[in-house]
Amino acid sequence: MGNLIRAELYKLKSSKILYIMVILLTLLSLAISYWFRTYSGQRMMLLVFEIQLMFPLIIVIGLLGASFISGEYKSGGFKKYIYFGHNRGRILLSKSIVYLLVILLLSVIMPLLTTLINSGLNGFGGTAQASAGVMVFRTFALSLLVYVGVGAVAFLISMLFKNSLATIGVFFGLYNLYVILQAVAMKSEFFRIIYEKTILGQIAVASSPNITAYQIWQLIVVALLTIALSLLLSVYWFRRTEIK
Repeated sequence: MGNLIRAELYKLKSSKILYIMVILLTLLSLAISYWFRTYSGQRMMLLVFEIQLMFPLIIVIGLLGASFISGEYKSGGFKKYIYFGHNRGRILLSKSIVYLLVILLLSVIMPLLTTLINSGLNGFGGTAQASAGVMVFRTFALSLLVYVGVGAVAFLISMLFKNSLATIGVFFGLYNLYVILQAVAMKSEFFRIIYEKTILGQIAVASSPNITAYQIWQLIVVALLTIALSLLLSVYWFRRTEIK
């Protein structure tokens, strides 16, 4: 499987879309830091971790999924792997590892840059140094786990839709769904309880400065179950799909 992972990494290394997304996320980070230039580093970190998945990261995940996963049907990448005798499960596992790793790295750009810039301008603020370190590590770790969970769902959607444009369309729909679900959860107590048990419901929880131990464990369980279920369904679908 090592050869498959190296092949996937090479594809990303030569991907213009990936470099464009890195540049756009960097420029957006600079713009956000300028717009919220009075915020402390801590306040900015909590803000960016929660808001970036509402639009910029959704677009990044959609574009990457469309080009890196859905595009493989059209380019013949999947067919070539199968032709050379690679197991379908290994093909998908290697692609999912590389895809989720890249999503993880891309999701760090905005929080890291904006936090460093605003900390340099206004200090980190908010807490004592020791507790600040714990809070920063916890927020990064939990938020990134949620992003990987969302990325796993994105991977499944990208596998289901063989057309890149359809994949991107679904991700724009996912953004609108996220906004709608948030609004409904604020008005309905019953729906709020259900929503808070989903991966989308963990986004705000991960960046909360007052998160409880119960919420931490719930987030970890929900994220891990989402990742496992999404990848298992992706493998199931791929093994039963005719590759032309």
